[in-house]
Amino acid sequence: MSQGAVSEAAKSGTTLDLLIATRERIAMSVDDPKTTGAPLAALTKRLMDIAKEIESIETEESEESEDAPTPDESFDPATL
Repeated sequence: MSQGAVSEAAKSGTTLDLLIATRERIAMSVDDPKTTGAPLAALTKRLMDIAKEIESIETEESEESEDAPTPDESFDPATL
């Protein structure tokens, strides 16, 4: 993840972009062995919350694309 990815996503990305960048940033902190105790617990909780938010948005986007109208096929009277 590039430095400043969260601030860049906040400035010019979508909500999903921001959540993904934040998830990656928090994951780095959770992986850091210097993060212990209450901060680790809080970060882990927030990481799980963000993962659920991302999944919800992705599911919603997937359902919307499935509901999108499809173009009509050309009609060939010879097939009747």
